Amino acid sequence: SLVIKRSRADLMIARLVHKYNMGISVQAGVLEELVFRYFAFIAMLGIVPFLNWCAFGWNGGGLLLWFYTVVMVPIANWATLGLMSSLLATTPWFVGAALLSANAMFRNGHKYQGPIGIVNSWYIGMFLFWIMFQFGLIVAIIVHILYDVIVFTVKHLDVTVFDNR
Repeated sequence: SLVIKRSRADLMIARLVHKYNMGISVQAGVLEELVFRYFAFIAMLGIVPFLNWCAFGWNGGGLLLWFYTVVMVPIANWATLGLMSSLLATTPWFVGAALLSANAMFRNGHKYQGPIGIVNSWYIGMFLFWIMFQFGLIVAIIVHILYDVIVFTVKHLDVTVFDNR
């Protein structure tokens, strides 16, 4: 049988943890979207062209421009099945580079989740950038909160309803 009986104390603790995780969902949704989808992205819009200028961009090209257009865009387009190409390839190059740089910071912030969490957060981050550019930052915040709520709810149901032993 998949359903097991839990003690009242176990269920009370699980409910408290679930309520705490709902607060974490709201906090992460708001703060991570503001930090990565807004502040980091805006900062990278200035940092990326400056770093490119420092890396021979003053000569009309630049190593960062080359790396982004020759290496990163094709990889990111392939990884997102071309769904992000309108943001990565048709905008000025440094806009897409800023997007990828901010998303890399978002991904790196989830290293504690292991390899699957790193890959998952990269894709979720790209999706949230797409949401932000299509519908705005507030909608990206709401989607992020809902995603976290669903993940924590599934974990809660797994702990309280299903036997994992």
